[in-house]
Amino acid sequence: MFASILSPKSSVKHELAPTTTKAYLHNIMRSGYRGPSTAASDKYEDGGAMLQVNGGLVMEEGDGAFVEVKTVDGSREVEVKNVGERDAEWLLFEMSE
Repeated sequence: MFASILSPKSSVKHELAPTTTKAYLHNIMRSGYRGPSTAASDKYEDGGAMLQVNGGLVMEEGDGAFVEVKTVDGSREVEVKNVGERDAEWLLFEMSE
C-alpha cells in the first residue's frame, strides 16, 4: 500500500512490482460527506480533489478504480496527476493473485 498527498498541478509516477497483477487507486474524501447522487462539482466550487490516472480517467473525491496492469516497453508505471484546485490525498494498493 502506498499513500500520498498531491498539491494541485503535481504528479507522481509509481513503478508497480513485478508480482503485481492488479492495482486499486482510491481518491480519499477530504471535504466531508456528500450523498451518492451529488457530484463533487455540485458541492464544491472548485470541484473538490480530482486525480487523473495514466492520462485518462479523472476521479473525484471518494472515487476508487482498478488500474489495469500493462507493460508498455517493459514499464509497469502508474502516473497519478492532481488536476483539481485543492490537495488530493490518495491510496494505491498493489495486489497479486
